[in-house]
Amino acid sequence: MLKVIIDTNVILSMLYSHKSVNVSASRKIYDLLISDRLDASWCDIFSGETVRIASTDPKLSKVKKPYFEARFTELLNHMNDISMDKVNKTRLSIAWDPRDKYNINENDIYLAVIAEITKSRYILTKDKAFMDAYNNNFDNKIAFACTPEKFLSLEKTL
Repeated sequence: MLKVIIDTNVILSMLYSHKSVNVSASRKIYDLLISDRLDASWCDIFSGETVRIASTDPKLSKVKKPYFEARFTELLNHMNDISMDKVNKTRLSIAWDPRDKYNINENDIYLAVIAEITKSRYILTKDKAFMDAYNNNFDNKIAFACTPEKFLSLEKTL
């Protein structure tokens, strides 16, 4: 099974595209994950960030809380939970912090950390600054950071 890390921005798109008439790339990723065709991992940092953004973003606040919680729980049940102890130890060992140069969110560094722990092949994100920082300036990268659309174009057999 193909190992991936999924950023909060893609998770939110997955959660809110479920009832969409148009099948977006995020929706396709959701369907692959729920059908156990992807091996995705997460940690508490992303869980907390997803809930925080969903509750504060005006566009997302219209979604009913029970609907969000049910969909988010379903999604997390199909993902591997990486312990924060393991995440923090690995973060110290990779010593990569591009926040100043690339103006990326500190939580995005955890995408690289979890990819390292799980030996994931892809990091799915919509954050162009992170993709640039990770793909071009992270010496120990084992994954390729890309958009869901790019991922689907590269992995056509899924």
